[in-house]
Amino acid sequence: MRREDGEGDSRSTAPQPIVFEDGKQRMRTILIDLEFTGLDNTFVRDNEIVQVKLMDADTGDGTCLNCKANKPVSVYHRVHCGLDGDYPGESLFSAEVFAKALEEIGVKPDDEPEYFGYSVSTDQAMLKKYGVDIEIIDLQDRIRLNPKYERELAVGCSSMEGAYFLLTGRVPPLDTHFVLAELDLVREIYHEVVLSSPIATTY
Repeated sequence: MRREDGEGDSRSTAPQPIVFEDGKQRMRTILIDLEFTGLDNTFVRDNEIVQVKLMDADTGDGTCLNCKANKPVSVYHRVHCGLDGDYPGESLFSAEVFAKALEEIGVKPDDEPEYFGYSVSTDQAMLKKYGVDIEIIDLQDRIRLNPKYERELAVGCSSMEGAYFLLTGRVPPLDTHFVLAELDLVREIYHEVVLSSPIATTY
């Protein structure tokens, strides 16, 4: 299931594995990416989350929920994503919206999945502003541990698209930042880096 809308106390003490069709037990792994009105800094602290993308790393099932904002569309999203005016979406982002996104890909509140993303420090900080306190494992950091790619990421291109090219040898599409397809790229990176098992792709 993929959706792109264009628009209780946990009793677990540790994340619980689930059994997949191959009979193996693994942690439920969720890929995550957020879009913001901008990046907070010392002087600006009122930026907002305007999109949450989630994807099951094993199945590729994903969802992309757009949220409206109190701020107009940023210059970045106007230039790189073709947006204008107001951000699309029915409601402002909230912890409830995040829970709804998880529910749409079959994640229950007590599943306690592992989260992976690419360059995630801002994502984690922004989520905490809304009361969503999760740990996201950074695939960028994992790649930097490999001497084969360390120099290129440091002085060449540290973007997700750059990492994708280094790992797969293929040039990725560059227009995925406001659609679910961005996580298709991250999913390939995850399979290369974490599982060492490349997946078939059309790129």
